[in-house]
Amino acid sequence: MTARQIQDWDKYTIQNEPISSLNLMERASQTFSKWFMEHLGDVDLDIHFLVGPGNNGGDALAVARMLDREGYEVTLWILKISQKTSEDFEENFKRLPARSGIEIREINAGDGFPEDLSQGVLVDGIFGTGLNRPIEG
Repeated sequence: MTARQIQDWDKYTIQNEPISSLNLMERASQTFSKWFMEHLGDVDLDIHFLVGPGNNGGDALAVARMLDREGYEVTLWILKISQKTSEDFEENFKRLPARSGIEIREINAGDGFPEDLSQGVLVDGIFGTGLNRPIEG
């Protein structure tokens, strides 16, 4: 599907089901987490999430929370590429359990690519259907 088609389906679902954007994100994250566990079930895997400031980052935060609950080793790499974050990002960040095994690190503009990301599974939580310019930097 094209990015436009996905956006249209999200909008249609939110308006006609009805469901909030946050609950739709939760549902999608549950579906992805289930797929992940069925296909990469090894809980000894290190899972690294690159987390952008938008709704795709919110998806990544939700999935990380769910996989942490299932016993996976999760590291969040929060990309500080914008001062603004989406409301759904903020809500999913608040939902991270205070006493979980989730490690949270930051990558600031100008930082190099972390060496720690060369092992394990890398999950993109940066680029979503809203990307409307070439990737750079």
